[in-house]
Amino acid sequence: MLLGQLSSRKQHYQTIHDDTKDKDKLYTESKEEKERIMGRLSHFLFGFMYEDDDDDDDDDLEDLDDYSSSKMESWTPLYNSLNLALATAIATTAAAESAPLTLMAAMSDQFSDLASLSSQTAAAAVLGAALGKFINGPLIDLMGARRIFVHSSLLLCLSLIFLALSQTAIMAIVACFLIEFTSTVQWPCIVVILATHYRGSGKYEGGIFVTSLGSRMGALLAIPVYTGLLPQWRVVALSGGWLALVSCSIVYLYVQDAPHQLHAPQNPIARHPQEGTFRLWMHVLEDNIVPSVRHICASPTFWWVALAHAGSATVRSSERVLATYFYETGTKESAGLAVYLSIGITLGLVIAGNAFASQSERERKHLVSRLYLASIVACYALAAMALPAIHKIAPDLMRIFQIMAVVVAGFGIAVPLYHIPSLVGATFGCDKGMYAAYTDGVGYGLSSIVWGVIVGGSLQGHHGDGVGWAYGWAAVALLLILSSILMIEFMEYHFCRPRHGGTYETIIFA
Repeated sequence: MLLGQLSSRKQHYQTIHDDTKDKDKLYTESKEEKERIMGRLSHFLFGFMYEDDDDDDDDDLEDLDDYSSSKMESWTPLYNSLNLALATAIATTAAAESAPLTLMAAMSDQFSDLASLSSQTAAAAVLGAALGKFINGPLIDLMGARRIFVHSSLLLCLSLIFLALSQTAIMAIVACFLIEFTSTVQWPCIVVILATHYRGSGKYEGGIFVTSLGSRMGALLAIPVYTGLLPQWRVVALSGGWLALVSCSIVYLYVQDAPHQLHAPQNPIARHPQEGTFRLWMHVLEDNIVPSVRHICASPTFWWVALAHAGSATVRSSERVLATYFYETGTKESAGLAVYLSIGITLGLVIAGNAFASQSERERKHLVSRLYLASIVACYALAAMALPAIHKIAPDLMRIFQIMAVVVAGFGIAVPLYHIPSLVGATFGCDKGMYAAYTDGVGYGLSSIVWGVIVGGSLQGHHGDGVGWAYGWAAVALLLILSSILMIEFMEYHFCRPRHGGTYETIIFA
């Protein structure tokens, strides 16, 4: 009798338990159905606004799983699917944004007042890059690097279409500004994706090496092709827009933010169902953006690296004016000569970047000091060869020396431009994207002042005689000297060990 009662009671509780499981199953299925209704595209575009606080614990567990899996996958080859996909994407983006560099001479033939505004055009482009870093940079951590990369590629396509439809010099300058504004955030996106995938695995430097090499190879291959199509410069601009769509497709189809997560923002937005859009963005400003900006701006490391980054960023942005420099110093066919800076940077990444990845901290510092010295000498050589008295001695020989100096200048800034800021950025936690963007923003902001104010003022006072370019390149060399001192001192105090007795090796002995 007692056994019968226990058996019936057990069946009763088993029925209740089964009903509870069925209800949980129905609830789970309805929740999944609701998520499917959002649609893949709308979730991709606006899914960052629907993060729930309840998922924080799950995200922490997934982050731990990601960390464990990344440590287990330390044997991942250098040229793996992630590195190759990101390298291909950034290569097509670099090819797309290289269109204005080679089109400047062809556009000058149609817009007569554009030739006299070459330095202002370069300054506008660099200013667009700086503003793009500062405005779009925080969105990387909020929305996710993958989303921002895809969105910026779409906007880059529209900007290149606007360039193809330009009818005046002012429209062309605005288009160049928009091209840089939309595309400049893509490298920080790649830095964040690599840091998330490779944390703890020792493969981060290899990922930076492959993707930075892809960036330069894209520009290296695109500029000669664009040069051959210069008479149809509007078609070239439209071709750049098509390449931007290719880059967008690669990242959308083959890249995810984390090893096991399609979207994994570093600093995600927590949304409550009862909040409206305005209240949501107020919380985002108070809880996400302001603390991140305070964290970045209060860091001495950020300011040290950002100011040191200005010199290499200025040399990197000089490719926007190299065609005009060669043209005004006697080279009539100058449209494709900006490719030599990309050749120099590519060689620097292949040779010096490979050596940098395998050396000790002190050997790295000595390598960087020698690279800076080579770029400084090259800038002073470009300044000297711009003087008419020197250039007229042997024009053909001087043209060869100018090309060699451009290659050496690009070779010297490759490692300081790509490797060092990226290595430092991996230590900024959930603010990696903002750090990478703001570091580039400070560097390109200072370089826009150099090209727009100093070099532009020199060219207006000595238009067409080469003397203005001599003053301009001398100013670039001086900025490079100051930034090299900051960068080498930073490497000494933050990467190298103290010498015997606790003293450090300063720039004087480096």
